[in-house]
Amino acid sequence: MPLNFSFREVAMVRGRRQPFPQGCFLALTFALGIGSAQATAPRHHTDSFRLPQGRVEERMALYHVPGVSVAVIQDGHIAWAKGYGVLSADGAARVGTETLFQAASISKAVTATAALTMVQDGRLPLDAPVNAALRAWTVPARRPEWAAGVTVRRLLSHTAGIGAPGYLGYRAGQPVPSLLNVLRGEAPATSPAVRVERAPGQAYRYSGGGYG
Repeated sequence: MPLNFSFREVAMVRGRRQPFPQGCFLALTFALGIGSAQATAPRHHTDSFRLPQGRVEERMALYHVPGVSVAVIQDGHIAWAKGYGVLSADGAARVGTETLFQAASISKAVTATAALTMVQDGRLPLDAPVNAALRAWTVPARRPEWAAGVTVRRLLSHTAGIGAPGYLGYRAGQPVPSLLNVLRGEAPATSPAVRVERAPGQAYRYSGGGYG
């Protein structure tokens, strides 16, 4: 199914569930995803990638961020990684390279890259209705005629009129919904169904659901 790639699904396939610490996950490239736990044995260790210690901590203090995990990708491999701070403002547990954070909207860049690669290869049209390419699920709309206006271009640019602005994620131990659960707004998903709520192509409206 086109446009249904997400780090949440990758995590489920790998059999890993992400904890939900109160921290901020900073990646210098979109390719990091949830792979920070693999940063303990980087294939390339390049001193030039080291970040000034004081500068990172100054920024953390400025934005009131208790913990950050940073990784640098070079030639498809983790070149350098380090954790800063603590998991929560009221705790003492330190952030390390094996600390898991939610991938969150970092995954949007990967989704867009995957979709546009398919467009480039001629396997997915950029400006045709996406429902023609979907199989297990199709995009519903508040008004049926709006569904035809949902295209890859509009989904990636947040102009497809899709609701579901964002997702809170799931704590460790909580049931993890399937992709179809999330798209349909069915339990154990905790988010509303992905649906066209306004006429596509008329206005920008940020939508996490459009990258489902």
